[in-house]
Amino acid sequence: MKIVRYSPEMKGVWDDFVEMSKNGTFLLKRDYMEYHADRFPDHSYLFLDDNGSVAALLPATLREGNVLSSHAGLTYGGLVMSVRTSAVDPLEMFGLLRERLREEDIRKLVYKAIPISITVRVRKRTFMRCSETMRASASAIFRPR
Repeated sequence: MKIVRYSPEMKGVWDDFVEMSKNGTFLLKRDYMEYHADRFPDHSYLFLDDNGSVAALLPATLREGNVLSSHAGLTYGGLVMSVRTSAVDPLEMFGLLRERLREEDIRKLVYKAIPISITVRVRKRTFMRCSETMRASASAIFRPR
């Protein structure tokens, strides 16, 4: 796994990942975040797995005093994770983040986790979307001719 800084040409990849993630919401899409760009300079990261696919996102801003903050223009903005993310993966991600922050001489991290209630709602929505697709597929397969 590796960590890379977000750049504007990654907008489509970012937004697509948020849409398919287990805990992303519209607040974490780039258009919403960039509305605040004049006051909160973006310093977001993407975590890429060994195949180069996005494994997680960290929406963030750099504040005065070399402080990285979960995006300061948002109420929350912790790790946005793939449905494939295991319980151990965030530990590796934070290890990579710690190394990267040292390289960039960033001295502090202010982390605002995504609330669990949002994660549960997003998972339920994803489950409902999958259930509707499965129901429609089953109806098409078993429809009498």
